Parts: sequence; structure tokens; C-alpha cells
Amino acid sequence: YITLTLLCFLTVNSIAQVDTELKNEVFEKINKKKTANTKDILTSLYRAGIDNLLGDEHKFSFSSSFYGIDSLLRKAEASKSFYLTERFLRSNSFDISIKGDSVNNITELGGGFTFTLINKKDVEYKKIKELSRLKFLANLFAEVRRDVNLSIAGNAALIAANPTLLAQIPQSWKDADKEHDYTKLLPAIKGDLTDLLGNTPRKALLLARVNARLSANDAAVTVTELDSFISGYLSGKDLFHEEFVEITERYARKPLLTLAPAILYDRVNKQALYSAVSSFTVSFGKDLKKKPWEMEAKATFKVENDTSIKKSNYENKPFTISVGVNKVLLQNDEKESKMEFKFFTQYDYQFGKVAIGEKAGLFTLNSTFRVNVYKGLWLPVTLKYDPENHNFLGVFSITANLGH
Repeated sequence: YITLTLLCFLTVNSIAQVDTELKNEVFEKINKKKTANTKDILTSLYRAGIDNLLGDEHKFSFSSSFYGIDSLLRKAEASKSFYLTERFLRSNSFDISIKGDSVNNITELGGGFTFTLINKKDVEYKKIKELSRLKFLANLFAEVRRDVNLSIAGNAALIAANPTLLAQIPQSWKDADKEHDYTKLLPAIKGDLTDLLGNTPRKALLLARVNARLSANDAAVTVTELDSFISGYLSGKDLFHEEFVEITERYARKPLLTLAPAILYDRVNKQALYSAVSSFTVSFGKDLKKKPWEMEAKATFKVENDTSIKKSNYENKPFTISVGVNKVLLQNDEKESKMEFKFFTQYDYQFGKVAIGEKAGLFTLNSTFRVNVYKGLWLPVTLKYDPENHNFLGVFSITANLGH
């Protein structure tokens, strides 16, 4: 009786937590599946980077989403907050930058914001219709599992033949859940699942419990639908996980458009500098099982000083536009990106003063190869080629995306 009561309590308790846990799991998984290229545009929590490590001028940058700042201020309470209440905070960030010369003297200090104009990757819960399907599958499987557990616990002959069976059942479910392979379930569980197939009084009671959990807009589950669901698990498939992976993969590939204005202070010339960057990225390709391709477009406009003029001025007004594709080359078992390669063309045009003998426009072919070395730590290497002058420029950097 104690074991029977415990099995019922654990199953019912897990059903009650499905809604809250499901929402958090879906949004966290979407964030994990975003490419490193996307996280460079808009960080999930924190991002730190050092650019041009081997050059004469080094730049340190740090970005924190408003949610990351809020998490630091609220500390333990932040982890308890529901994702949707933080959607605005996650979609915008505060950015700072520090630039140094060849001897590491600080020459520029800057700060700004990254605002999301379009973010289809992190949509409101109520707008993801597929989540109702996930919730349905989770509750349906919880009810089926509860029914099987109670049926086996109430089978005196089966328990007598195997006194340790009740202790083995929870671990068997746990192992199958972990590996998403239900062919490894205990024979007693698979046998009881088989007994659920067909139109029986036991099936009618199960259907009544399942349909009682549906919302007013959902159609009632039929015997045929329930049989198909049970047959899927008997064949070893984790139907919930398959739907979960497909939904999170689809939303991780949706478009993102940001605008990042910033103000910098030139400590050498003692004047303010201004910049604005707009970035757009979206994945293409319908086959979600393949590693994603991303298209990226970026435009940057700056108002800076002409360093050849000693007094304060705003004669330097460079504009840059780039378009390219980013390819995920390597993923782990959870479909998180671990290696990426980006090829992009870039055109730089000087709206301000152009030096004598120089051209206002410059077209370059560029590539960035980045590899994940440990958790959120990435090493990107950018190679730029000027076809007209046959010049190569390599830029070695390091970035760390902290948190998902």
C-alpha cells in the first residue's frame, strides 16, 4: 500500500508541474540552439570578448542583457521568475567597450545598448501554438505512465513472481526517458502497455482522465489516437522528445533584427564619438535535421575624429555594410553549435574626409572560423582579403557567451 500510494503521488505531482517546467524548458532549449554568431549579435545573458589580440590596438567588450543585470540585482529570486515576464529584459542589452593601444593604455571608453526590433526566436508563450501540443503529449504520457504503474502495483501474482519489480519500475522509466529509447523498458511495463491497446474498460477510464485535462478548445482524444500514441512508445520512439526537438529547432532558426547605438569617449583627443550598428540574421532550409545555414546582413555607421587632425573634429564618417552566410559545422548531441564558418562580403565607404591618394570605397572578401573550446568560450579567427590591392588581414579574437 505504501509503494502504491508513493507511485500515485509521484506521477500526479509530475503532471501538476508539467505546465511551468515545459515553458521554461522550451525557451531555454531555444536559447541553447542559437548559433554563436547569433549570440554575438544579442547575448542571452552575458557576453565578453577581446578583439584583435595580436594587433596594435586591442578592444575589450562586454554585454549583458537586461535580464542578466536584473538577475544580479535580484540574485536568488531571478531563477524563480517565469521566462515570459522577462521577455523584454532578455531581448535588449547594455554594452560597454574599452579600447587600448599597443602598450595597453586605454584610449577609448564606450557604452551603448542593443535593442531588438524583430525577434521571432523568443516569442510569447501564447503565440507558440505548438506548445499546446507538447503540453498535451506530456500530460498524456504522464496519465499512461500512471495507469501502467498502478496496474502493475495491483497485480499481486506479478509482484509475487518478482518481489523487487516495484523498486525497478521508476528506474526503468528514468533510464528510458534519459536515452529517449523506450525499447529498454522492463518487459512488465511493455507488457502492460500492450494490454492498454484496444477498446477495454480500463482504456475507457484512462481516456476519461486524459480528456478531463484538455482545454475547452481541444478535441477529445479517441481510442484510435491513444492506441497510436501507445504504439509509438512500444516501438521505442520518444514522441514528446521528437516534437520538443523539432519545435525548439524551428524557433532557434527564426529571424532576429537589432539596432545598437553607442557613444564612446576618446581619451586622447578628449571628444565623444558615435556609432550605430544594425544586424539581421535568419536561418534558411526546411530540413531541421541538417545543421543550420544562416544568412547575415550588417550595417554600421560611425561619426569619429580624423586622427591626422590634432584638434577635435568629426571628419571621419565611415559606413560599412556586409552580407554573408554562416554555417554550423559541428554540433553536440543536444544540437548545440560547437564549430562555425562564416563567409561574407563587405563594403566600406567614407562619407567624411578622404585622405589624398586614397579611395572612398573598399570592397573585401572575408571569412570567420570559430570553434568552441569550452562551454561558452569561443575562439573566432577572421581573415579579410582586398581583391584590388591583394592584401590580407587576419584578426584573432576570443569571446565568451555566459549563460543560456
